[in-house]
Amino acid sequence: MAWRAAAAHVDRHELGEAQRLLRPWVDCEGLAPLTRARILLEWSWLLAAQGHRAEAATGYRKVIALAAADDRLWDLRAEALLEAGILERNNGGLADAEQLLAQAGEVAAHHNDWLRAGQVLAQRAAVAHQRYQFLQARERLTELAEVLWRCPPSDRTEQLRADLCHRVAVSARIARDFDRARESLAEARERYAGLGRRIGVANTERELGAVLEQVGDAAGARRAYERALAQYLRAGRALGAAHAARRLGQMRLLDVPEDPGAAGYARRRFEQALRLGDGEPGNRMLCEIYLARLDRLTGRLNAAENRLAALPYGDDPDARDLSQAALEWAMVARDRGDRASAIELLEQAVLPLDADRDPSAASIAHYQLAYQLILDDQVLAARDHAVIAFTLAEKAGRRLADPDDHETFYRDQRQAYILAMHCAARAGDGPAAFAVATAARAEAVSAFVHSGARLSDELRELVDAIALARDTPQLPELYRRLERATTTELRRALTPQPADLAETLATLPPGGHALIVDVVEDESTICSRVWLPPDGTPRVDEVRISDELRAWLVP
Repeated sequence: MAWRAAAAHVDRHELGEAQRLLRPWVDCEGLAPLTRARILLEWSWLLAAQGHRAEAATGYRKVIALAAADDRLWDLRAEALLEAGILERNNGGLADAEQLLAQAGEVAAHHNDWLRAGQVLAQRAAVAHQRYQFLQARERLTELAEVLWRCPPSDRTEQLRADLCHRVAVSARIARDFDRARESLAEARERYAGLGRRIGVANTERELGAVLEQVGDAAGARRAYERALAQYLRAGRALGAAHAARRLGQMRLLDVPEDPGAAGYARRRFEQALRLGDGEPGNRMLCEIYLARLDRLTGRLNAAENRLAALPYGDDPDARDLSQAALEWAMVARDRGDRASAIELLEQAVLPLDADRDPSAASIAHYQLAYQLILDDQVLAARDHAVIAFTLAEKAGRRLADPDDHETFYRDQRQAYILAMHCAARAGDGPAAFAVATAARAEAVSAFVHSGARLSDELRELVDAIALARDTPQLPELYRRLERATTTELRRALTPQPADLAETLATLPPGGHALIVDVVEDESTICSRVWLPPDGTPRVDEVRISDELRAWLVP
């Protein structure tokens, strides 16, 4: 049959030949239900792979309807529901994707099709990640590991094992366990390569790029994204290629305007991503925002405003997109010298974000707002937003074994830390300064313990689950489990919580004092001091270090 030959071509990534074989049969109504459903399923997959998403969704709906009318086609119904769910996930319709995938899982489990059930669990974990339901994603992956034992030995089962490694790596990255993420990605890549799965290899390279970006290895991240882009293009997966091209553009955008060649490179990558994405809403929105940022950074403020005014929000705009757009409008106002408008727009940028679900984006918005407020001498408001920005950045603290990665993380976070300490000192807010200073040190201690400790797999899983469960109802029970497994002291070291003021005072001898002194590496002429006197009320100030004292401190 044509669909069998087409499926073989799809497996070899020969999408054009597969399409040629199927096209004459797509509109044939007189075929047997099984044959017609299979042809429509393969055709819809090809359409989705080539970016024709609306047509692909229509095809999947036809297959689901055909299979629902004949119980003998339950396997095709489960497969069509799975593929339709993946398509909805890629379109950003996460609630619809979860509903379709849940139905696919029910059909598969009812017929003991454990391989399909496992594929569904992998996709539901991906949806949970995108919905910021990180603990739920981890639970889906645990279920998947159990289901794999029921799957018969085959290449498809081995691919599912590779999918599990890939998703575990994503979960580990979100939990800031980057060492484990890299280990899992290496295993996933090896498994995909052994099976000849180019798209799987490309997905692991793209995820490796994200991991390396977060630990500050820009050169390594760039190479990973370039490998992913090449693999996606060879496999005919345009949307994956668009994502990789966009990330490459974003990385070079950080070098504008200092690097003369960065602007041209970034613009070419964003335009390439727009072409490859073929109108996909999420990709188009991000590319247009980044192109507006590029216009602003190269001094083309009118062009930036025109691009921002034409952003394709759609009927249900994403909160992060709204925030990023408001932030870019604010930066344009700032560059025009209109600080009042910049502050007003930055206040709008903060509003749509859920800090619990998206702490990194919220941290950036609060930081930029605090920076403009302190320049405007609105000290107390600046302090509030600066402390929030630092707290959110620190909430995404990283446990890294590599000392170089450690250093990179703290360099990357230093601006939020410096601004929070400066605003606290300007406001004379000792308690705020104490909280910020001790929070930074708590993360450092936690990272040090993780780098040297030989944790059991069970304890490592539990600590990662706690990182994923922050601000969820499950957190107290997870802490109780950790308490039972460790001492209180070790729990505090493993889960980076800042020192409590009362606890710190209790550790001091009668009449004792405590002093925290900070000198920032790239501004070593200013020192922040947080003094905890016997009366228990922290005091903070900033002092300028004289040349003589600096020469004595830094030989």
